[in-house]
Amino acid sequence: MNYNQLELFFQRAMKPIKDRLYLLAGKAIIKAVNDGAPIQELRISALAGEAMDRIARMQEFGFSSNPPAGSEGIILALGANRENLVMIATENRNVRIKNLASGETVIYTDDGTYLHLKKSGQVELKTAVKTLIDCPDVEMTGNLLVKGDTIIEKTLLVKDDVTFDKNLLVKINAIVQGILGAGSFTGATGGPVTSTQDITTTANVIGGGTDLASVKSTFNGHKHIENNGTPTNESGVPTTTL
Repeated sequence: MNYNQLELFFQRAMKPIKDRLYLLAGKAIIKAVNDGAPIQELRISALAGEAMDRIARMQEFGFSSNPPAGSEGIILALGANRENLVMIATENRNVRIKNLASGETVIYTDDGTYLHLKKSGQVELKTAVKTLIDCPDVEMTGNLLVKGDTIIEKTLLVKDDVTFDKNLLVKINAIVQGILGAGSFTGATGGPVTSTQDITTTANVIGGGTDLASVKSTFNGHKHIENNGTPTNESGVPTTTL
């Protein structure tokens, strides 16, 4: 056997192995997703329009996503067997959030919602409608800045002083069920608390150490004294009472 014959022999012997190695890994396009299976299953298009169904997509534990149709991924033929394919990574060039700084991470959806862990240490969350936190308690160790309206549907419990840097404008459009405060409310600038409607309370309103009930009682029971010191109203009841 000469050299050319030996080379041809090895080429023929290695061809099946070479072909299987070529098919070991490749790219595919996701056509549809079945996210109800124990392991997510895909319908994909690979190579020159090669259609395949029920391809398992392996994801990291603790994280799951449903890539939209048109997303791309990497497929592996386990044991170099095209009948045993899995997808291990997906990407969508049309909706991917780009231009992240080195070391940053973002979780996103195809409708623009995202959670961005920034290089500066900030966390930015953007949603189009609302953010729902379903838990018994929410605890923050720092300050809370709210630039929009704050709506409280149940009792507000204040365990320390509440300080207002500016005047407090109170608009009462419904019955206030109750505000329980262990501390005190203080206006840093001495500004008033203003309401656009009546304020109704079943308890005393205390100001300057005197409640309104005491003021009313004192006024209704006082007597006018003229210059000679003689009361002008012996009954002790003012002409007009509170």
